[in-house]
Amino acid sequence: MAKKLTVAASIVVKLILGIMICNYFWKANDFVAIKQIPWYIVAEGLLYIAAQMLTRKFSNVNNWWDWVFYFGLVSIMLTVSFGSISHAASWFLVVKSGTIALVIPAIIDFVKLLIPKRQTEK
Repeated sequence: MAKKLTVAASIVVKLILGIMICNYFWKANDFVAIKQIPWYIVAEGLLYIAAQMLTRKFSNVNNWWDWVFYFGLVSIMLTVSFGSISHAASWFLVVKSGTIALVIPAIIDFVKLLIPKRQTEK
């Protein structure tokens, strides 16, 4: 029971943090906002990673979507590391589409959490 509660709590935390991170980048209108990320967004990202690791540790199943969040992290890291003002529109596209990858696995896990598993009849 404690395992299920831990998994459920980490899924909810991932969903909330993913939405918060995605919201920050989707509201960013200035290139500096995506190039120089505030400390609280970095902290939310680290907490998201910790929640993902908790979900992976206490869940008995490895799903294909458990790896999708890496695309979101990579899109943020690429923009911070290599982004240039001359190609700002492209970097906005990279980071905005990439951060959706943080929300997708959390949504799928949340839906799977709400829908009970079918029990096969013998």
